[in-house]
Amino acid sequence: GNYVSIHYLKEGQAKDILLRCSISQVEEALSIDQNILRCHRAFVVNLKHVSKIENRGSSLQLYFKEVQAFVPVSKTHMPVVKELIVDPAQ
Repeated sequence: GNYVSIHYLKEGQAKDILLRCSISQVEEALSIDQNILRCHRAFVVNLKHVSKIENRGSSLQLYFKEVQAFVPVSKTHMPVVKELIVDPAQ
């Protein structure tokens, strides 16, 4: 509940750090960047690094090539994610 694992790229290498804070605090701190988006109760992502979006029936998954991982998009956050995918200028 009070720890967040941050995954990021530094000089092309995937790195991660563990912070003692809530995901809401991380989301708020990063909210100045419009590419940062909460897509699930457990995930905040940078849309600049999404390389593929997969439609899985009634859900979506975001794929990150650099770390070869999928992140789920919850039904609650799906409308915002779809809107940003269709019109990324927002």
